[in-house]
Amino acid sequence: MALNDRLVVLTRAHEDNRALRERLEQAGVAVLEVPTAQFGDVPLPPEQRRALPSHDALTFASAHAVAAFARQLSAAEVQEIAATIGAVGQTTARALERIGLPAAVVAQSPSTGQALAELLIARLPARARVLVVQARQSQPELMVQLRAAGLDVEVAVVYENVEPHAPSSELLRRAAQARAIYLAAPSAADRLLAWAPDLRDRPLVAIGATTATALRDKHGVPPAAQAASPDLADVTATLLTFCA
Repeated sequence: MALNDRLVVLTRAHEDNRALRERLEQAGVAVLEVPTAQFGDVPLPPEQRRALPSHDALTFASAHAVAAFARQLSAAEVQEIAATIGAVGQTTARALERIGLPAAVVAQSPSTGQALAELLIARLPARARVLVVQARQSQPELMVQLRAAGLDVEVAVVYENVEPHAPSSELLRRAAQARAIYLAAPSAADRLLAWAPDLRDRPLVAIGATTATALRDKHGVPPAAQAASPDLADVTATLLTFCA
């Protein structure tokens, strides 16, 4: 099946695709969405809710984590939090600002958990208590690096990424014509290739090293490219190289 020189497939949830979709469309690229994720809240255990004011720092790696966290707390509970707030990326930082928890530490360029860990380690005292607010399937590098530095780290799972209904055969047929298929998580690769194994032969672009490694090790597929970082500008630039 021939590739379409100006078509890119995005596989995140619809709202998560918005900023990237807009940039690609502004560059004259056609965008096809094949969502591989949908999100559901996971209740925060009562003991973790009660302990929120006692933490020295709270970290958030996504706007989804912020939203799921906020949906479970009252305004009074949010106001009681006096911890240092850490965020991965400006999108997460803006979501925190909206709920009244402005981020004091923001990882950007690159927007990664590892970068946030390095910033927090430099700022927090030894044995500081850190609550990592995250998805059930989150990558562990933030937690691992904080613990390796001697911080007292606890994880609060507030949402999970679950598999949506499989897309139609017509949508998958159109995806097979794309010049590039963007994968922003190992789970996106798992689900997309389970729905349409033949897409393994199409140009698969990984958001970063974790997704690229999952493609190679789990699926035996070398990525066509890996973005220099998860930042919007780097991902956009990488995808545009396939649409020249």
